[in-house]
Amino acid sequence: MRVYKFIDQKWGLKSLAAETLKVSEFDKLNDPFELAAMSLETKEERDALRKSKSEYSKKYGVICFSSRWGNPVMWSHYAERHEGMVLEFEVPDQRLKIVEYSTRRLAKNMGHRKMDDLVKIKFSHWSYENEIRMVLPLKSCEKSREEIHTIPFSNSLKLKRIFLGHSYCPTNDSSLQEKLKGLDVEIVTARLAFTIFQVIPQKERTLWKEL
Repeated sequence: MRVYKFIDQKWGLKSLAAETLKVSEFDKLNDPFELAAMSLETKEERDALRKSKSEYSKKYGVICFSSRWGNPVMWSHYAERHEGMVLEFEVPDQRLKIVEYSTRRLAKNMGHRKMDDLVKIKFSHWSYENEIRMVLPLKSCEKSREEIHTIPFSNSLKLKRIFLGHSYCPTNDSSLQEKLKGLDVEIVTARLAFTIFQVIPQKERTLWKEL
């Protein structure tokens, strides 16, 4: 499956130079309802879920992708207001979880839900993200001195294309540019569509930017 990672220019270039992708911790994500999609009516239920969430977050991390790259709101929120980029990856379907969006928190009569199920459920107002997740054991990830978890590009996380935002300004870091020349991927400059609310490829190649 092709999936898309929205990222700002600084971290995008670092990711490309190192050929790695950051793995986020669940308790540091934007949504305060992460892993908490169940309706919790009693203190005992809340305490139990809080404990399960804490234990799960210590063991697993997540990479958040989107199934689409052309949403201008996503570019604004997650790609530095169109100054960043989108990285397109090919990932085996079995390694991905497609997020389900719900208007209500899940009722108890829907049966016992494991954390692996709750990972896929978010409030419906997040649906513009069209999110697809890769959940990974943190112990399988590399860890930097800054306590950042990463995984390397591979056949299971294969970089295919790089979309540069329409406001992207090329870096002046010549050494980094040299490293990026070795990447066997297509680099595409994006632009705003003229008749719809969409980000699309710039067809006029003379206007393409370079990393």
